[in-house]
Amino acid sequence: MNAKRVSAAAGVVLAAQKRRQTPAGIAAALEAAGLLQSPESAAELVRWRERTEEAETSEAQLKGQVRGLRAHVAELEARPSPAEVLRQVADQWAAHCPEHSDADDVWMDCPADWVFELRRAADERPEVSS
Repeated sequence: MNAKRVSAAAGVVLAAQKRRQTPAGIAAALEAAGLLQSPESAAELVRWRERTEEAETSEAQLKGQVRGLRAHVAELEARPSPAEVLRQVADQWAAHCPEHSDADDVWMDCPADWVFELRRAADERPEVSS
């Protein structure tokens, strides 16, 4: 006789009797508590519960990783494309050209050839789609 199992069963029976349950209700309470099972099936139930808990933990971890990856993708998508960067640089150079702008703060020789090359490279660069 397993004193621990007998004590647990007695507690379940006592609680069921306090609720004035029928013998079938008491048996159902014992089954729900896992006390009518063989030790092997009770151990198997414990293993399945542990595996379920592990799977739920893994699922939560994976969901966290997915959230992190989505945030990273959103950050990358918010960055300007290489073609946009090339066009911005070309516009900035053209704005400071002494021969092709009205800018007072000219700091370079005419970059028209380079501006043309930057814009051409931007136009040839394929756009990245999501």
